[in-house]
Amino acid sequence: MTGRFNYRLVFGYRRRYSHKVVVFGRKCCHHWIPTVCVDIEELVAKTITEFDKIDILVNNAGCGASVPFGDQKYIKNFDLVFNTNVQSIQVLTQLVFPYLELTKGNIINISSKNVLGELWEIVEHIHNERFSSVSGLRPSTIHVLSYHMAKSALDMFTKCLALQLGPKGVRVNSVNPAAIRTPFFETVSGDAHRLAVIEEHCRHTYPLGRIGEPEDVASAVAYLCSPAAAFITGAILPVDGGAYRAPGAY
Repeated sequence: MTGRFNYRLVFGYRRRYSHKVVVFGRKCCHHWIPTVCVDIEELVAKTITEFDKIDILVNNAGCGASVPFGDQKYIKNFDLVFNTNVQSIQVLTQLVFPYLELTKGNIINISSKNVLGELWEIVEHIHNERFSSVSGLRPSTIHVLSYHMAKSALDMFTKCLALQLGPKGVRVNSVNPAAIRTPFFETVSGDAHRLAVIEEHCRHTYPLGRIGEPEDVASAVAYLCSPAAAFITGAILPVDGGAYRAPGAY
């Protein structure tokens, strides 16, 4: 699984499953340099050395920032977002695919209902600035163009790869969460109280009346990797408490 430190992966997995698990994670670098490719190669090699096989790949790398198109920092931000959210996933998936073909395994891409766009929508609404509805399948007026494009690219990668790898027995699906209770909002906004604002918004606008929990995403991933989903590939699964269908929920 890309995108998270080992200890966070193990902790999250053990919260849902009681048995022992060994997880290899790699925290994504904020600068795309050749050593990142080396790190990814070492990650795959370490996994094969430990287990002799790979059954499931979960691509969970991601980052984002609010930089308007035309800003001097836009291209630098664009490179960062695409290298992290798209290119790193291409590199790892290509390295892992031969092993997944042997095990008839699964690829799960963690995309988004555009939670970063949601964050800035709420921030601007609070400050009485421009306000509009957002979802992962609709464009936004907020300055997260690179993030929207990267997540759209990841969703298309899921659908196209599912067609290519299906005949080889490898299933490829995507989980697209809305707002989830993680440190992400504080990291992006720099505001330790931002999560509380997001949580209150979800309570009033999400049909299920709450923010998502990490276990909600983990359950969706576990299902898509399980025999119960053996006839599902190329799916883009929203894990959003119904927000995508709800007027006024982002």
